[in-house]
Amino acid sequence: MDLWGWRFSCGLLLVLAGCSGASSTLEPMTSDGRGAPNDAGPDTKNPIDASIEDAVEDAGPDVDAAPLDAGAPDTGPPLRALFVGNSYTSVNDLPAVVRALGAATPGAAVEAEVITMDGALLSGHWANDDVRQRIASGSFDAVVLQGQSLEPLELTEDFDYYASLFAGALAETKTRGVWFATWARRVPEPRYGTPAQMTNSLETRYELAAKVNGDPVARVGAAWQIALGELPSVVLYADDGSHPTPAGTLLAGCVILQALTGKTPRVPEPAPFGIEQDAANSLCAIAPRVRCDTGMGFCDGACVDLEYNPAHCGACGVECSGSDPCRNRVCGCPPGRTGCSRNCVDLLTDPLNCGVCGAPCSAGSVCERGACGCKRAGRRDVTPAELATLRPECNSRDAFGSAACNEAAYGYCAALDCFNSGFGPPSGHAPVVDSVMCVAGDVQSTAYATLAAQVAACDGIAERAGQNCSSAIHRHCASLGAVSGFGPITSSGDAATFTCVSNATVIHTTFDALRAFASRCVAHPVTCGVASWSFCTSLGHAGGFGPVEVSGNDADVVCVDP
Repeated sequence: MDLWGWRFSCGLLLVLAGCSGASSTLEPMTSDGRGAPNDAGPDTKNPIDASIEDAVEDAGPDVDAAPLDAGAPDTGPPLRALFVGNSYTSVNDLPAVVRALGAATPGAAVEAEVITMDGALLSGHWANDDVRQRIASGSFDAVVLQGQSLEPLELTEDFDYYASLFAGALAETKTRGVWFATWARRVPEPRYGTPAQMTNSLETRYELAAKVNGDPVARVGAAWQIALGELPSVVLYADDGSHPTPAGTLLAGCVILQALTGKTPRVPEPAPFGIEQDAANSLCAIAPRVRCDTGMGFCDGACVDLEYNPAHCGACGVECSGSDPCRNRVCGCPPGRTGCSRNCVDLLTDPLNCGVCGAPCSAGSVCERGACGCKRAGRRDVTPAELATLRPECNSRDAFGSAACNEAAYGYCAALDCFNSGFGPPSGHAPVVDSVMCVAGDVQSTAYATLAAQVAACDGIAERAGQNCSSAIHRHCASLGAVSGFGPITSSGDAATFTCVSNATVIHTTFDALRAFASRCVAHPVTCGVASWSFCTSLGHAGGFGPVEVSGNDADVVCVDP
């Protein structure tokens, strides 16, 4: 019997004898992160080693396994992999299985080194100088990382933390990580749900770890769930309901080889461990099915989203015709929608595809009944950075309501088709509204003396902007036949510029009602801007400004409509 055949035979008999050397719960750790030692003293034979020797002596010729170097010849340099794990890796010598599968799979040769500690957590591996030094050496193409079986669920924060440390160490040497997402216990505790739910929970933690560097996840647990359902006669669990039988290790090896090399694994003939060849081939055929995350498929050499990919809609190679998108694995759009640039749109209202695909409306205009047109007002979302390009002082939300932001909003809206002015973003206490209201109004410029005729305090000296000028502009616009007006949007010397609007409604309310929308609303259009805007939108209007009239607790605000 050669060396590898001896290892496989020992692994098989070790599991059958129930002598895996690892418990089925979170194992106690020593201060250096290792599992509890089995050494009973310098002159005492380790009982696990004794069991192996007894098993080898009694095995007989029928237990001998196929040599691991059987199979198709390999080409190119082998991939150098370091396996870091615990008994799930060491039982049945998983790295040797991966090496054997790689030898049988063209272009997938693997050289493996191994560091395992029974019951080790990721923290225990990180505390091991040998592990860190070997990763830091940069001499490996990939490192296969496996945490303790319940660690991602019971010690989630620790698992995530040490996974991030490993990810950082791998990134420093540009070494690829392969995260070994393990299987659920045969009979998990109720708090973990069903085996399938436990598998998903475990895999989620490994996926988060892998995303740091864009590493692959070897979805071994997912493969086990498929095998348990489709190959019920193949025993994957050892008697403890936790560790793998040789068949379980073979399945894990197939998934890991695929994650390491990107190649679809082949099983040597005869199969390792003396597993029946058809059963071994059926197990390994599961690996390509878990190459990608749930809902994705491996198409044209990459994992793609079959839910929404128009080139692979629902299955690899199913391409949606023309501009039809892929939605929920089906090509096409629902009734009333048309496919434009792989998106489902309503040609009657879509401003980028108005009437026909690829016919956009100009900035500021809208699409109605399939034709572009203008409205008298329109809300436009905008950021402080965009406004700061017009007036540098309007560079944060703290500046909203200032003269600089009023001018910036005016300039932003005037540059759009359909509009010639605008107000906002509203200022005051929360909630924040990052929008301006663009309008097609009547832009006026007049002397402060004219405004002072409406409200004496708005004389350009005692006040140039504020509640008195807000009321004065409102009254002056009303005297010209408009509903109201806002501003000043600019002011220079003795002149103030403002905008009169007619597509608006003056609504009488109280400061108590306005404070329900912004608690610090007082008689001032700056401190009460958010309250007035939110009050108007709550009534179904596009937005609003004010107060424009104040008397004690009474206040009038102006709500604007398109």
